[in-house]
Formats: sequence, C-alpha cells, structure tokens
Amino acid sequence: MVIRENEKGKVNEMMKMKLDRKLYNSASILLEIVLVISMILAGAENASAAVDLTRQNASDGTATIKMGKTLTVNQSGSFPDITDFNYTLERVSGWANANTSASSSGQTLAKTDIPMPAASSTASHSITVSGDTADVSIGNFSGSDVSDTGTVKNRFTDVPITFSEAGYYLYKVTESSSTPASVPGVSYDDHEYFVCVYVCNNMDADGNTIDGVYVHSMTAYRNESGSSTYKPVLTDIAYVGDNSGTAASDNNESNLGKVGISSADSPNILKADNMWNTFTTSDLVITNNVQGTLGDRSKEFEFTVTLSGLENSKAYQLAGDVELDSITTGTYDQATDMITTDAAGQAVFTVKLRDDEQITVEALNATSQYIVSEAASDHIPSYSITAEGGSSAVIANAADARSTGQQVLATSQETVDAGDSNQTVAFQNSRDLATLTGTRTSMLALMVMLAVFVAAAAVYLFTRKSAPDEE
Repeated sequence: MVIRENEKGKVNEMMKMKLDRKLYNSASILLEIVLVISMILAGAENASAAVDLTRQNASDGTATIKMGKTLTVNQSGSFPDITDFNYTLERVSGWANANTSASSSGQTLAKTDIPMPAASSTASHSITVSGDTADVSIGNFSGSDVSDTGTVKNRFTDVPITFSEAGYYLYKVTESSSTPASVPGVSYDDHEYFVCVYVCNNMDADGNTIDGVYVHSMTAYRNESGSSTYKPVLTDIAYVGDNSGTAASDNNESNLGKVGISSADSPNILKADNMWNTFTTSDLVITNNVQGTLGDRSKEFEFTVTLSGLENSKAYQLAGDVELDSITTGTYDQATDMITTDAAGQAVFTVKLRDDEQITVEALNATSQYIVSEAASDHIPSYSITAEGGSSAVIANAADARSTGQQVLATSQETVDAGDSNQTVAFQNSRDLATLTGTRTSMLALMVMLAVFVAAAAVYLFTRKSAPDEE
C-alpha cells in the first residue's frame, strides 16, 4: 500500500510540473504579443510625429507682421493730404518653451530677450527701434502705387522679427499719429492691437529636436476702445498647437477679440488687423433766390464766405454758376476753379449771385466752420440752412431776420458736422410795392392824411356854396 501511495504522489507531481510549464509558455507568448503591440504602437506614434512637419516646412524663424492702414472717405476721391500714418510696436511679454497649458507656460523672458524688428527704411515705410518700442511709419500713402478704390485707400508694411528660441511672444500695436498730425475730419483708430507669435523648435523626420526654430502660428487681437487692461495669455488661444482656435469670421472693426490668424500655408506671415481711419467731408452750397413784385432778377447780390478749420494749404474745388469776384485769404486758380487755404487752414472770398444762381465748395472737412454774409442792398434779405442726411433738416432759419432793405445779413459761425452730408445756405432777397415808401404803415398813414385833406376841401367848398351872398 505504501508503494502505491508513493507512485501516486510522483504522478501528481509530474502532472503539476507539466501544467506549470504550459502556463509559463502561455504567459511567455502573451508577453511577446504585448511587446509586439507596444512596438507597433510606438512605431505608429513616431511615424505620426514624423509626418506632421507641414508648418515647419512652410515657415522659418522670422515672423512677418503685415501692418496695414485703411482710409475710408464718404465722398469718392476726396482724400485728405496725409503722406504717412505712424504706429508704435511695443514688446509686452514672452515665455521660453511655452506650450498650450496655462500651468506649464514656460519661463518668463526678460523684455530684453524678446526680439524686435531691425531698423529699415524704404520709399513706402520706415522702422526705427528704441528700447522696448519701434516706431513704424506707413509712408507715401498718397502715392500712385497705393491701393485706391475711390473711397478706400489701403497699404501694408512688412515688419519682420527674427526669433532664435522657442516660446510664446506678445507685442502691442497702437496708432500714434499721421503726417500732418490731427487732420480735420479724420477719425483716428484708438484701439490697441496685440500680436501673439508662437515659436517651436525644429524637428527631424523621427521627431527629434534639431537646431533652429520656426514660427508655428501668429494671432492678432483687438482691444476695446479706451481699454488698456486686456493682455492675451496662453489660455486665450486654445489649441494653439494645432492652430484650431476659432477666428473672427470677418476681419473688420466690428469684431472685437481675435481678428486675424496666420494660415497653415504661411504660418509665419500675419496680416495684422488694419488700423481704420475715416475721413468725412460735406459740400457747402450757397444759393440765391429773388422774390417780390419788384424783385430785381438781374441784380447781382454780393456774398462773402469765410472758411476756417480746414487742412492747411489744401486745394478745394469750386462748382456752380459763377466765378469768384475776389479772394482776401488764401488763393484762387481761375483755370481750375479751385481755392487753396492759407497755412492756417483758412480762406475768405467774395462771390456775386443773381436770381437762382449758386456756388458750391466741395468736400469741406467735418468739424470745419463757415460764415456766409450778404452785403446790404435795396432788397430784404433772409436765409435758411439745411443739411442732407442730418438728424435735423433745418439747421438755422432767419426768414424774418431783416424787415427792411439796406442791411447786412450774416449767418452764425456754423460747423460742418460729420453726421450731415451736403449743407445748403439758401438766401432769399425780396422787394415789393410796399417797400418803396418804407413800410405799409407809412403808406396807410399817407392815404389817411389824403382822405382827411379831401374831406376838408369838400366841407370848405360846400360851406362856401351854401353861404348867402354878401352885397
């Protein structure tokens, strides 16, 4: 019995060893499968990383900001005499080796480590660098090569910045002035624009970091007017790594926030959102109308027009039925029928208008002023001022300003408002029978006196006839 038990134990032990060997073999096979799968996945990951070099191949380490100027006018062809628009580009902040995670945005860079554009100058632009700022001028804006549709002029200036370190860089752009400065009728852009540049290290086909950097993407933001507190941070540009953030649908001034983003084909070139300026002008029309039973339609009525607050030494076109009689401030070119203001933006001229004649001064700057004065005559003068497209059709009305002739009548100093289109100063000069003796009251008094005289004469004659003869 003891021998059989021992044999039974040996058999069980042998069977257990065979089972353990099978389990070991199975485990080995599974481990090999896992290793193979891991290698496949790792290879696939490396292959995926190696393929995504599109932006690197389309870019380099220089980011080009195309700073633009758009000038819009309300009257076709009536552009101000501005030669240059000037901007300030300021380096704001930067982070070395930045990524899309706000918690690991990289080491903050000193401002002196944030690249600036190089100084340069051409016929159409100039860049001057001083410390943390660069003065950028879009020049020759009135040149023949500028884009001009009649109501819109547009020009872009390239501002290149070269980077040597991967990171996230932020710049601010503001409009500073124009040449000449503060032109009447021009509204300047008071927004702040931020340009964000995302720079990455170059990689080889296997995804290994190699020498050099490239600009991965560029984004432009616009601040609300009057606000200087907004500073874009990494969290403002979600998914900047694959450039899938949502951009504004239209690149225009009504869209605040993100207003421009570089493309995958040209990731290192950004048409930075245009600075917008508008130039508003209005025509000034002066008319004369003769009324009354004795109104003299052939008579020339003299008007003096005083203009101020215009562009300095600027030519303005005249149109209408007559030529100027004289000009005392500024100059007049009879051949072109244009007046030119003096160095202070003023002009004073005299014109004579008959019945239903008019004269027009075209494209006066919004915010400029005018006074129209009529010299004394033997007619009764009055005037009204109206505007097309304004909030109020009648600006002034002086229909009863003068009740007798031989008096000067002048408007107040009126302002050309941006909300109005053309403005008309309509003078009326009237004369009728009553004005020959001054007033209707004096005529009535004369008639009463005449009636009293006739009545007295009649009474006297009747009394003489009725009295007895004295003999």
